[in-house]
Amino acid sequence: MAKFLKKLQEIRENPSIKKKIVFTLVMLAVYRLLVFIPVPFVDISILMSKTISTGDSGIGYFIMLL
Repeated sequence: MAKFLKKLQEIRENPSIKKKIVFTLVMLAVYRLLVFIPVPFVDISILMSKTISTGDSGIGYFIMLL
């Protein structure tokens, strides 16, 4: 446990890593907020029916994010 806390302290003191972590968290927050804005001219019910008919595909996993 002490090793873990020491590593966290090193990360907190390193400005380069701290800047990268803050940037990542901000981008994640922006993404999570933008998810709730609907895409114009896209009918979700039609998109969902197409996804269900194709089965397990890449687009199916993408739709799960919506």
